[in-house]
Amino acid sequence: MRELGFGLNRVFTKECRVSDTRIYEHMCGVHLSLGRKYGKPGFKCDGGKFHIDVFVDVAKVTLYAEPIFQNEKWLV
Repeated sequence: MRELGFGLNRVFTKECRVSDTRIYEHMCGVHLSLGRKYGKPGFKCDGGKFHIDVFVDVAKVTLYAEPIFQNEKWLV
């Protein structure tokens, strides 16, 4: 796993679809990425051949036994 992200933008939801997949990284919820980083100008991409984004459909996220994400909303 290369990245674990917590999207905070409440405008983007599972029901609100957009054509640019990278926008979903900001969607309210959890995502992670596997493999190499995106080839962006000025950034060297070492190792690996692929980059895979995974958008996780979770019902609840807890931290130290306290819920911090539930019912598709951040509680903190």
